[in-house]
Amino acid sequence: MSAACTDNYVVSCNPAPKTPASEVVVHRTDEPLATTGATYDPTLTVLGAAAIIIGAITLGRRAKNHRSTK
Repeated sequence: MSAACTDNYVVSCNPAPKTPASEVVVHRTDEPLATTGATYDPTLTVLGAAAIIIGAITLGRRAKNHRSTK
């Protein structure tokens, strides 16, 4: 069983209407699309980079101190 095509959209009709794709008209609007995700916050990138650098310096100093005590 298939529902009747009531809205004349090619993609929503089952079975598809007999209108060729070359005759399908698409109307564009100037309305912007809704935002669907979070905005990019560079603070997390800066904090992550700082944490990596501080961790590398700390581990390097530990290794140097460990070598010098032997």
